[in-house]
Amino acid sequence: MDDSVVQAVEAMYASSSTGQTRSAADAFLRSFQTSPNAFAVSHAFLANAPTTARVVQLFAAQTISHLTLTPAQVSQLSSLFSLHHHERDIVRLLGTALVRNMEAGQGLDWLIQGPWDADVRISLLTLAAVESVAYTEAQNVIVYLGSSHAATKDTLLCMAEWVKLLDRDARHPDLVIKNPLTTYAIQVLHRGLDDTSDLFDAAVDLVVEVIRTYNSTLVDLPVIQWLIPQLMQLKPLFTAAAAQEITECCLGLARVFTEMAEVYLDILLGDSPMNQVLVVDTLLECMAFPDPELAAITIPFWFAFTEALRFVPDVHQKQTLLRNFAPSLTNLSRICMHTMCFRDGFRELPSDKQQDFKNFRMELGDILQDCCVLLGTDLVLAHCVQGLHAILTDPDSSPDAQWESIEAHLYSFRSIARQVELQLQDSSKAGHPPMDETPLHTIFAFLPRFPAHPAIQYTSCLVISRYAEWLAGSGAAYLASLLTFVDATVTMSATRHDYHDWQVPTAVAAALRGLCLDCWAHVGRDLMQYYGQLQASDALDVEDQVILLEGICKGVSVGDPHLIVPALEALVAPIAQRMNGILTAASSTAAPPSAGGILKDLLRLMCIFDHTSSSSNGQQQHPLVALSEQLFPLFQQTLHVFGSNFDVVERCCRCFKRMLRLPAMVVMVPTLSQMLVQSYAAVPQSSYLYCANQIVKNFASNASSNDLIPVLDHLFSQLSHTTFTVLSQSLVDHPDIVEEYFYLVERYVRSLPGLTVPLLPSILQGSLLGLHLQHNDATKGVLSCLELMLKQLTKTPTDAAAPTSAYSTTVEAWVTSQGQQLTRTLLGGVMGHLSPSRVDADYGSCAGVLVCLTQVPGATLRVRPI
Repeated sequence: MDDSVVQAVEAMYASSSTGQTRSAADAFLRSFQTSPNAFAVSHAFLANAPTTARVVQLFAAQTISHLTLTPAQVSQLSSLFSLHHHERDIVRLLGTALVRNMEAGQGLDWLIQGPWDADVRISLLTLAAVESVAYTEAQNVIVYLGSSHAATKDTLLCMAEWVKLLDRDARHPDLVIKNPLTTYAIQVLHRGLDDTSDLFDAAVDLVVEVIRTYNSTLVDLPVIQWLIPQLMQLKPLFTAAAAQEITECCLGLARVFTEMAEVYLDILLGDSPMNQVLVVDTLLECMAFPDPELAAITIPFWFAFTEALRFVPDVHQKQTLLRNFAPSLTNLSRICMHTMCFRDGFRELPSDKQQDFKNFRMELGDILQDCCVLLGTDLVLAHCVQGLHAILTDPDSSPDAQWESIEAHLYSFRSIARQVELQLQDSSKAGHPPMDETPLHTIFAFLPRFPAHPAIQYTSCLVISRYAEWLAGSGAAYLASLLTFVDATVTMSATRHDYHDWQVPTAVAAALRGLCLDCWAHVGRDLMQYYGQLQASDALDVEDQVILLEGICKGVSVGDPHLIVPALEALVAPIAQRMNGILTAASSTAAPPSAGGILKDLLRLMCIFDHTSSSSNGQQQHPLVALSEQLFPLFQQTLHVFGSNFDVVERCCRCFKRMLRLPAMVVMVPTLSQMLVQSYAAVPQSSYLYCANQIVKNFASNASSNDLIPVLDHLFSQLSHTTFTVLSQSLVDHPDIVEEYFYLVERYVRSLPGLTVPLLPSILQGSLLGLHLQHNDATKGVLSCLELMLKQLTKTPTDAAAPTSAYSTTVEAWVTSQGQQLTRTLLGGVMGHLSPSRVDADYGSCAGVLVCLTQVPGATLRVRPI
């Protein structure tokens, strides 16, 4: 073993070793470190230092540092310290082993007084704090650190870790007030203009931990009164650092100011004068720093501050606070609008960084909403208008050069839409003053005049969508110009790639959908016609088209009921025409047909069935049923031509799923069931099984009254026989079919258990095979089905969901015969290939099935060792 370890360590670090060699050596060494003789071998390496290579000694010390040692093994380390006292890295690792294997109540005197170098001692004390070893020694360690005169980065970080461990009873004020290290840390902060090294960051960490630990105005007031004035003396330093753009200094001080203001929020809102406004204005100065990363540090404080102001219980106190902080809150709203601006090079950032900034903007929008509540929506809305007006009337700069600011003010306008709506609703109530809607009129009058930058177009479209309800009323006069604006934006999107980078087409579709939902009475006919043009020209991608189509379907649904049928015919006619053309062309050529066009039209049909709602209104046939019957031959032909295309089959079945949600669609069940059986037999696809599942889900409860029992019986038996044939040829090649088939069986067992009886033995035997699949979703389907099948046996005969006696007899007989094999298979999966979620989960797990097995009469679960 010794030689093998030496060879593996040397192979890890030899420059001539290949990657494969290093991987094999790494695997061997990891295995060695968990073996029973790891300590003995490592100790021998270190004890025979003169004959052991340095790299092997380091590996041995590292191994020991991670082991859980017996007292006897711990005692053997003392000789190694003597032997290696001059080798700092080895001493540090051996000391780590001592710290991690300390006995309860041992204390830290041995560590503080031990024969270590100063940096090793600090490192081990830091480890003891991080591992929460002897946390009751925190006071002693902090006193020791303060008296050590070791003003280094590591010492400050060590003290920060021990300050964390001070509990309420242990945090005496003198531990920090009279501690030279805390004083030194604040002095380091004052030197931030000249030194922003790791020492500065460590000082920030220590001060932040002191603030967090001494957080009670009742218990820790002496520390708070000592600390806040000293920290506020750093404000001029922040101002100077911001002017010189020393970002590292500003980031550190912003952390300190934010932590101080958030932790001592009660003082900010208290009656005792402590220059609270100056503290808040200091945070505003941090918020206004050009770097969004620094502004983001302050966000938690602003959320806590505005929420606390909103919910002050005493009315008089709340009015006083709002009066005192009104200028600060007004400034906050302006800074939020400015900080929202996109920076140069935003589009070149990695996608995760772009998303981080977008999330940051959403947080700023939430703060603006709070400002609306505290200051009044009129004031914040006025800031938006004033900012936009100033940009458009600035004689020294064109609006094109200020697109970032324009977009930020529009984004702010969108962010406060909810508060604008609430004020409009309040103003419509008796006794409430009417809201001045002039700012809304001003912004929508400005909207078509803004520069055609894609970011502005994107946000403008989202503004239209968000304020569509207002546009349906007071703003109806702007609808014509806004539709012209939207059309121009669509035209521009077709020729400018940067519009797609900014997702302008999707925003356009959202704007049109919003107008459909809220302004249907004004522009419904125009938007129907416009959708037809977009569909014919493909000016928008189909994914964006269906966003508009969703709005049209919902608009049609709430419009005149007598116009639903003509509207549906107008929407479906071009779809059917294109699909027929594709299918005809496909049948006349031997080349494999392209499914692109079919997939687009199926997506449109999915949208129509998903978002159109209507009652029959006395008509002989429900409009959607009539539409389904009209389209059914088209679906049949599509599946005949594209039956081997997984995506086409899936979308067809998704259309069926949406049809089946409608109770009136019961008349389609026999025809649809037969088509599923035939299509599945021709080219087995898991989507057909899922669709059958939806039929049972929606119509099994009334199957008897609708004469559907024979239909559903035939559906289950035929799909099962085809499935058995497919899986008998290859189980591993069809995990999706395994998954969906057992979910289908589960549905039948839950709703119509009697129909499963003839096939139960085959199904149960197949479940044993399915459990061997190394596929999480497939095994979940099998386990879920088994769990329900066994649970059904525990139901009493009086239970409405109780299975038939034939079902119970069949399952019990199989469990009696195959219960041991099932248990063995489950346990084999637990110890083998199954993922943790399949071992023990809320539903669909080995544990769930085993629990159910124990409740089955006559089940024998004792098995031989695997």
